[in-house]
Amino acid sequence: MDLQAVMTEVLDPVGVRVNGAQVADDPTALVPLLAQLLAEHGVAVLPGQVLDDPAFLALLRGFGDLTFTVGEAPLEGYPDLNVISNVGRWGTATPPKSSFHVDTSYVSQPPAYTALRAVTVPAQGGATQFTNQFRAAASLPDSLRRRVEGRTITHVGLVTVADAEGVDFGADIIGFTHGSSLERDETRYVRQRIAESRKEKSSKRALLPRGEER
Repeated sequence: MDLQAVMTEVLDPVGVRVNGAQVADDPTALVPLLAQLLAEHGVAVLPGQVLDDPAFLALLRGFGDLTFTVGEAPLEGYPDLNVISNVGRWGTATPPKSSFHVDTSYVSQPPAYTALRAVTVPAQGGATQFTNQFRAAASLPDSLRRRVEGRTITHVGLVTVADAEGVDFGADIIGFTHGSSLERDETRYVRQRIAESRKEKSSKRALLPRGEER
C-alpha cells in the first residue's frame, strides 16, 4: 500500500474522510495513521472500500484486543463480529426506533473504538450519525461546566452472567435474580467520569464516548 497516495479531508462538525487506499490490500498498514486521525478528529470515514469479513477483522485486530458487546449475536464463523440491521430485528418487520445510544459504555474500561462496515446500504435512511463530544464540552455554559466537573455517571444494567464471561463490568454487584440453572442475571453498575481530558489537546469531552444517533 502506498501511504503517500492517501488523502484526507476534514469534515465538519466531526470526522475526517480518508481516500486513496484500499484497506484490503494490507489491512493493518493504515492502522498507525488511522489511530492518529481518530485521536484528532474522533471519526474516520473510508469510502469506496471492497472489504470482506476476514480483512475487516484483520484491520480491527491491528488496533489491539477486540471487545464483543454482550447481548449481540455473533456473525457465523466470526465470533468477534456482529451484524447491525433494522431488518427483521427482534423477530418483527417493524424497524426499531432508537434515537440515541452509546456503544458498550457500561463496562469499567470501554473500548477505544467502534467500527462499522457497510454491507447493504438502503436507498433511504439507515444512517449512523456520530457526535463531537469535545465540541459539546467546549460549548457548555460555564455554570453547567462547573456542575459536571469532577462528577461521574453511574451505568446500571441487568447482565446475564453466562453471556458476560470475560467482560469486566466492575467489582460492584447491587443485586441479582436467578434464571436457569446455567445462567444468572445480575444488576451491576459502573461509574464513568462525565468529562474527561484529552491529553493531546488538553481539552475535555462531555458525557459519554462514541455517541451514535440512528
